[in-house]
Amino acid sequence: MSSTPQVPDPRRKTPSFIAEFPAAVSAATAYELAVRLDAARQVYNACLGEALRRREQVRSSEIWRAAGAMPKGLKSSKESKARVTAFESANEDFGFTSASIQKFAESCRDACWIGEHLGSHDTQTTSLRAFKAAQQYAFGKRGRPRFKGKGRFNSIEGKTDAVIVFRWVDRRPAVRYLGLTLPLVLDPRDKDGWQRQALEHRTKYVRIVRRRMHGKDRWRVQLVQEGRSPRKSWQKPGQDTIGVDLGPSVIAAVSGTEATLEPFCPGVVDFEKEARVIQRAMDRSRRATNRECFNPNGTFKAGAKIKVRSHRYRVHRDRRAETERKLAAERKRAHGELVNRILAQAEVVKLESFPIVPCNDASAAASSAARREPSSRCSSARLKAPAFGSSRSLPTRRACPSTATTPASTRRSLCPRGGTCLPTARRFRGTCTRGIWRVLWSTIPSMRASALRTGRLPNSY
Repeated sequence: MSSTPQVPDPRRKTPSFIAEFPAAVSAATAYELAVRLDAARQVYNACLGEALRRREQVRSSEIWRAAGAMPKGLKSSKESKARVTAFESANEDFGFTSASIQKFAESCRDACWIGEHLGSHDTQTTSLRAFKAAQQYAFGKRGRPRFKGKGRFNSIEGKTDAVIVFRWVDRRPAVRYLGLTLPLVLDPRDKDGWQRQALEHRTKYVRIVRRRMHGKDRWRVQLVQEGRSPRKSWQKPGQDTIGVDLGPSVIAAVSGTEATLEPFCPGVVDFEKEARVIQRAMDRSRRATNRECFNPNGTFKAGAKIKVRSHRYRVHRDRRAETERKLAAERKRAHGELVNRILAQAEVVKLESFPIVPCNDASAAASSAARREPSSRCSSARLKAPAFGSSRSLPTRRACPSTATTPASTRRSLCPRGGTCLPTARRFRGTCTRGIWRVLWSTIPSMRASALRTGRLPNSY
């Protein structure tokens, strides 16, 4: 009786979340991990240089020019598909594909000492990382990718449950990586049982991350788990609909029963002041040790290079890096706290797209948005909404003021938001707070009565 061979099912795309744990490593293990990261860095630089070289060959070929001259057509039309096929064939002819770059990475690994420290999967993921950077540059999605300097390649990951694997060793979770064992440090309290529930999910692959904290290297293990992130006991979705309007430094949320207006990431400002003090100290040290690079009036000479960096400068540089790390951690914490609070009150969350294109005082608004990163908050809400059982609605129009005239924005009226806007609210139009006041003005009767009586907005808002 003959049996027909079974065709394997195609790889299914399933939701995933990241569970990060500190790793308890010895000095010898940390040294070996640093060597492997440096080996992966050299593989990345070699693959990136090769991918950029092949990209130039593809773009200078006749096949590429002929494909570019073909009619684009509508999306999913025959003309569009034929044009895409022509571009793909050009990439295949010159080896500008992920498979070709991975083979090139494996040949580089096997030709030198790198083969003693890296396996197959970690080499392939590193080469894929370099190829994607070059591919995005070829598509015009980002700028030209840069090569990684020593100490600037801080993560390495596997592809599946191989090479870098998660296992239970003596009833303790650990990660094994080519002879190294990295025990995971769990929170002994774990009040909500989140870590226990996260470890019960299937592990897709493992990522090892190096972070510089307080002047020392700390090692973290990220488990990419299958499924949705476990919900804590207090994380229950509400039954209301909330509209959220983001500005560079303020956020407004309006529901059927209440409305709030509060600063956005208020703790970020304190770290910014400390970072500015450190940066000025770094500049003074750099000027004192490299006087030949500056003109008598204090300006920098064109073409000069900073060669001398004193010990004090390096200390300030480490302090600056630590301050930036604290700022990023505080921003992430504030984003998560705000998103959890909003999603715990609403079943449907409506917010506008970001970035905001300000009209007045663009430098201050851009600096505030760079520190607080409102777009990251929107991404966090998009990722956490399914775990809460909530949905998220995103209007198609940009969250730009009605007076915006920059090419990146489109003019629009604020009529769909409803309500009557106060004349004094015009001074906020540069930070897109005009729409916030429209919502609050039409929602909160006490605010409307106070503004009509005094002729100005209350100080509490």
